Amino acid sequence: MITNVGFYILGNLFLASRLAITAKDEKISRNNFFIMLSIQLASFIFLEFNKYIYLAIGVVLLSNILYYKLEKKTKKINKLRLLFLIVLLVILGVIFAPGLGTKPNPQVLGLLNSVSFYLIPQNSISGLEWKKILIIVFGLLLATSETNLVIRYIFDKLDLAPKLPKKSNESKIDQKEYNAGRIIGILERTLIFILVLLSEFGAIGFIIAAKSVTRFKELEKREFAEYVLIGTLLSTTLAILIAGITSYLLKPIPFSGP
Repeated sequence: MITNVGFYILGNLFLASRLAITAKDEKISRNNFFIMLSIQLASFIFLEFNKYIYLAIGVVLLSNILYYKLEKKTKKINKLRLLFLIVLLVILGVIFAPGLGTKPNPQVLGLLNSVSFYLIPQNSISGLEWKKILIIVFGLLLATSETNLVIRYIFDKLDLAPKLPKKSNESKIDQKEYNAGRIIGILERTLIFILVLLSEFGAIGFIIAAKSVTRFKELEKREFAEYVLIGTLLSTTLAILIAGITSYLLKPIPFSGP
């Protein structure tokens, strides 16, 4: 179990920086790439510097540059973005591996403690602390934006993306429907994630049912029905899985650091 709060600080910033590439199916622009890279490099100020941190900065810099060059050449961007996510998570895991002594910057911890004191009442019913909030945000980012890459990758492999009416031998993807599906999926997984954390599992069925009712007429088309059904099952399963892991991490654990 990861107990170093620095992992979640850095992890949240890494995932937040990737919103520029998870929000669209288009290849990343140069401006968005520099924004993503800048956020990831700047996030290291939240850690106490040692020789391993300097090495990690170099690895993050090189992996981002390699990713940018590869994305310009490949057509399978969702696969590449998933691989890049795995690389970033591995880097995080190595940085905070036992024995390396990686610690959050004490000034940052002091700032977070001050913010939590004023924003979260000490007698709050929820009893949330900023350390727990970091875990929740980390799980939520994985369940919403990053999970979308998994779903899109599977759609690509199975050729399940919604198609425009055939006018030639080759059908093009209905990008409007695909983009709408992205937004619906994000909202769906956000609600499911929250419901699992609240242990309101019964309400998840109402979300799935409501989604099916709104698309009842369109489900008469077999290809579209397969797209919706598989997408819903994947989205729900991944959201529940990530929310379950997040809920487990929220149990009382001894965080390293103050």
